[in-house]
Amino acid sequence: MKDSDSTSLSGGPGRSTLGRTSVAGEDGTLDLVLREAGRVTVAEVAGSIDALTADVLQETLEASIREGGVLLVLDLAAVEYTSSAGLGTILLLVKEARRSGGDVRLAGVRPRVSRVLEMTGFTSFMKLYPDAALAVASFGSAE
Repeated sequence: MKDSDSTSLSGGPGRSTLGRTSVAGEDGTLDLVLREAGRVTVAEVAGSIDALTADVLQETLEASIREGGVLLVLDLAAVEYTSSAGLGTILLLVKEARRSGGDVRLAGVRPRVSRVLEMTGFTSFMKLYPDAALAVASFGSAE
């Protein structure tokens, strides 16, 4: 189902791109870029998180958590829509990260997605930040 496989690329100082993935969904394509910001993994997500794309997002980020990336920021600034499958994926990632001693923060959440998170109670147990930089900083020192 993937349109492209993950590719390792080099980023700027202190930040490296871990991989890129694209997958076709019900309402378009979901693009995922993983990068490191110190000890935090930032997942830049673009498009719609739906029944066809949530599995790829989940599998990719679960693998990152298993490999030690337990401090995770989901940058949702370019996400227009999430279905219940997307909410389920986010919940699973939070549980997995916390079980491993880490946590998940959400960044740049657009109003439409924010309303869904509020209505479903996600904002009662998750921290949301206006952008990825502030979410990364919320984890404290990178060392």
